[in-house]
Amino acid sequence: MRLNKNSNYSVLTGDLIGSSKLKPIERKNLHSKIKKLYKHLSSNFPDALPLPIDIFRGDSWQFVIVNPSLALRISLCFRLLIKSEKFLPNIDTRMSLAIGKISFLSKDRISESDGEVFRISGQNLENMKGIQHFFIHIPSKQHSEPFHVITELIDFIISRYTSKQSLAVYGMLAGMGQEEITKLWQPHISQQMVSKHLKSAGSNVIAEAVDYFKHNIDRL
Repeated sequence: MRLNKNSNYSVLTGDLIGSSKLKPIERKNLHSKIKKLYKHLSSNFPDALPLPIDIFRGDSWQFVIVNPSLALRISLCFRLLIKSEKFLPNIDTRMSLAIGKISFLSKDRISESDGEVFRISGQNLENMKGIQHFFIHIPSKQHSEPFHVITELIDFIISRYTSKQSLAVYGMLAGMGQEEITKLWQPHISQQMVSKHLKSAGSNVIAEAVDYFKHNIDRL
């Protein structure tokens, strides 16, 4: 990946909620599970996710999203994959998304990189309080309020998803049709069940919010 210091990038930093309650064998496999989920995610967004995820301090993670207009979609997809993972029961994640400049990019360990976007993403995660799971920082303070409102509403909705709703909405946001989403389950489920999960999850609202973000973020 060639770094352009004049371009904006997105950095997503997060930590897992509830990982301390995992069984010893589940904690042992935690890193490999998170890397596996990220690999699945990056296979759907290869151009936007050219670098590996970095896992540090036990259950914290960070990765770079090259295309800021896809940042919200990809962030939600990763959270939904975590919430849907049957080998990580009752696990959720906090996430801090920041858009800005990168001054130095470490290809070995993303967390060793530097730039305003890394500092802001990490600091905002540390400052999260209460039930907040998601925070976003964009370069333009003047236009930030609509995006903050959107992420708060999305956070409220997704925090209440079941694992089945999470997997169905992940498939939708990853660009899959309902027939393809049925194959995310083993064994496969019916298209009618996928439709039911999407409807109960309010997937149309999530899709509209993600599209709004995509169409407006590059104008700031």
